[in-house]
Amino acid sequence: MPIAAVFSNNWAAPMNRLLLTYKPDDNGFGELFVTVSAGDFAGKSSAWIGENHLRDFETALGAFPIEAGHEPLLEGGYWRDGVLDRVHVRIVVTPGGPRGLVCVSVELATPPNPGQEPAMQNRVAAQFLVNYGDLSRFQSSLRDQRDGIEPQAVLVQSQS
Repeated sequence: MPIAAVFSNNWAAPMNRLLLTYKPDDNGFGELFVTVSAGDFAGKSSAWIGENHLRDFETALGAFPIEAGHEPLLEGGYWRDGVLDRVHVRIVVTPGGPRGLVCVSVELATPPNPGQEPAMQNRVAAQFLVNYGDLSRFQSSLRDQRDGIEPQAVLVQSQS
């Protein structure tokens, strides 16, 4: 068998996807666990998010079209004086061009250990394009995860 055939039969394109798991507590907050993979990049982190912010993000995902200035945004980390000082999780969905696509941008960072400089955090940033059908399925998946129907919310880039 030629070498090229071996490589083409065993090679799989990296999957662009975002996985979210929200574990609520009793005071309206919960820990959001996020895993992203885009091309050769992957990472995971978590942040405490208010349930109302998660619901707002879920609702914003249903906008059509996604407009500049009104992008769905979900973020968490260390806050200082009402401003996000250190991002642990940031997910933003922006217009992705004239072909009806949207860009999913994800920034993840690990919290620094006590006494550790913030520059020592591990970080990953990834972006990938999805269509509105992918986004609609993610919105439903997020609702199902939050309501306890599914173990995690999944956004996968369709292979169109």
